[in-house]
Amino acid sequence: VVNKIITLDNKKMVYVKFPRYMIHMTVENFVHVEDIDRENLLVQANLANAANRINDCLGYVESLCVPQGYDFTREERRIYSIAYKKVFNGYRKSLKQLLSTAELSLAQRNSDIGKKKTYANFVFNKVEEFSIMVEEAIFLIEKVLLPNCHRTHNTVNIVFFYKCKGDFLRYL
Repeated sequence: VVNKIITLDNKKMVYVKFPRYMIHMTVENFVHVEDIDRENLLVQANLANAANRINDCLGYVESLCVPQGYDFTREERRIYSIAYKKVFNGYRKSLKQLLSTAELSLAQRNSDIGKKKTYANFVFNKVEEFSIMVEEAIFLIEKVLLPNCHRTHNTVNIVFFYKCKGDFLRYL
């Protein structure tokens, strides 16, 4: 995640890049902090959650996370928690299934070495992908969300995001 704060027309502008969405740094991606429609993003996140489009929900929630922006409301905290928990639990569930399948394959004596290497590489890549996603979430908490909370002295949000960070660290 790359966060940049620049000044244009005497207004702060923010660019946040999340690599898994492959957003390239262009002028079109810069927005004024004041121009972010938080209510609209929250409604879209809730609709995506209701439609079980969890990656879309997570994208809308991450769009709310603006450096030197506003602190989260109770509803934004709720949808943030739901989005990350559903995404991470889905990954963890699929990784458990994948690991059990790979263990069965690797335990077979008559399977060839090439097949075993393929299983091992595939499992390693998926675990690495999950780790990167968790590290992005932790980075977002440390560099964007917690500084916003500390700036506004919102102790409820501070505790909430430290709890989230602890949960995410446990996944690693």
